[in-house]
Amino acid sequence: MWNSFENRNFVRIKKECGISVKTPDKSEVFHSVTENLGIGGLCANLSQPLEPFSEVYIKLILKPDMEPFECKARVAWSIKHHDFNPKLVHYDVGFEFLEISAEKRLILEKFLSEITNGS
Repeated sequence: MWNSFENRNFVRIKKECGISVKTPDKSEVFHSVTENLGIGGLCANLSQPLEPFSEVYIKLILKPDMEPFECKARVAWSIKHHDFNPKLVHYDVGFEFLEISAEKRLILEKFLSEITNGS
């Protein structure tokens, strides 16, 4: 993952959650896992880069027994990343959540609190 200095409005917690990202223009869907998650957004590892500032639709599987968390998001950044095998290239992509209802925000806050408190 890209190790830049922390320049966020909200703390991120290292947590793997299933994620689907749909681009509205190409109707592509990427399936992956998150690297970290916070109230304001997340980072996921994708097989292709996404255009910074483009808007996408995100579906997160926070827990198997919960309804998926869905919202609109904006791509904040997309960084090329190599694994130990130089032929395997993937992209760390940062997303900023957009248009989250108060109800969804509470669900996310509760989930993040449970992780932080070890529940």
